[in-house]
Amino acid sequence: MTPAALLTAAKALVGDFLPDTCTVKAITAGSVDGFGGEADTLTTVASGIKCLYEPIRDQPLTVLAGAAMGITRHKLFLKLDDVDLQGIGPSYQIVVDARGNKGALTFEDPRRLDESNEVVLTVSAKLKQ
Repeated sequence: MTPAALLTAAKALVGDFLPDTCTVKAITAGSVDGFGGEADTLTTVASGIKCLYEPIRDQPLTVLAGAAMGITRHKLFLKLDDVDLQGIGPSYQIVVDARGNKGALTFEDPRRLDESNEVVLTVSAKLKQ
């Protein structure tokens, strides 16, 4: 089997293990709002991407104003079909579509993890509260 055929077969197989779909959006500074601040603009980079998310265990606590506060990061696995998401970073947002009795989830500050490959992009991101 050629490397290209192997890659195609791997992409076809991995989709069966990713039960959700998501949309990746780029965040750019937008226009000035009516209150003197800036409203961010979200631009869809890709949608309908097969994905899976799970919380990351054993996370350190962050101290904010003298109180320990846990910020739950999640690991997201995104199937790379014909979408180039290798440049994903903190100025992006990932919205996992609603499924069953679960509503849509928005993740911010995605960070590409080293375990990513040509088939699946793996990122760590914060669940938006």
